[in-house]
Amino acid sequence: MNDINQLSLISKSNIKLSEFLESEMMLSNRKAREYFKKRKILVNGKYESRSSMLKSGDRISVVLEEETFDELPFQMNISVIYEDEYYMAVEKPAGLSMFKSENNDEISFSSVVANLFVKRGIKRKVRFINRLDKFTSGVVLVAKNDIAHSAMATQWNSGHKEYLLAVKGEVNENFDIGISLKYDDISKKYIKANHGKDTKTKYFPLGSKDGATLLKAILITEKTHQIRAQMSDLGLPLLGDALYGEECSHRQALHSYSISILHPFLKRDLVIQGDLPNDFIEILEEYDLYKFLTL
Repeated sequence: MNDINQLSLISKSNIKLSEFLESEMMLSNRKAREYFKKRKILVNGKYESRSSMLKSGDRISVVLEEETFDELPFQMNISVIYEDEYYMAVEKPAGLSMFKSENNDEISFSSVVANLFVKRGIKRKVRFINRLDKFTSGVVLVAKNDIAHSAMATQWNSGHKEYLLAVKGEVNENFDIGISLKYDDISKKYIKANHGKDTKTKYFPLGSKDGATLLKAILITEKTHQIRAQMSDLGLPLLGDALYGEECSHRQALHSYSISILHPFLKRDLVIQGDLPNDFIEILEEYDLYKFLTL
């Protein structure tokens, strides 16, 4: 890996520096001007003006500023399943909120990832590309700096995201759901509404047994509680979902299984797939659904 305090790319053609920053580093004109003003943009280790012409093979670097963490780092063993100089993919366990709330002293996932940053000498804020509910487990992609975050965010909707879920009720055919959801202050849930946020998901049942079904879901949109609210609206609540279904002795049966997306800097497909956590496997085994897993 390269210098953790710089974001660097190699020019593959003769191009003006300002154009390279926009097309390859995906820096806005405003952001680029800020970096030029602070003399934070280097070509082969030396400061150059935005009108400079690059040659193929030139190394363009943005010197990254140090930042303070939003939350104090906390040591917890979690799996890092992918990492390069721009991003890392980690597996979030069920039971951790992404961020700490004002009136809650619980450990957050942000604090756990901040500790990974400390171990790597990264002195910048934790920036999540995607977020999961507290009791949802699975793959979370993290940007190591603000430039990497902005670049991935611009193309995030074009990515392919798969979830696994188990619901109460039997389903035998593939189906799509496209409904509008709006937050309801009284029930504290997202419900179907005429003037809500549009959501769409493709669902594929993998197998049913004794009133429960294991499904794969592919997100077309990515809204808060999207899968949970859609399943509830169909009368197929997630197993273990106390808010949209029934209280249960186990966590909710929802897991972010894989993410596939074009890497904005390396220009190749980034395919990230995590392992199923033991507590999710236990749910599938309890309802005799594990045998339908064909991933």
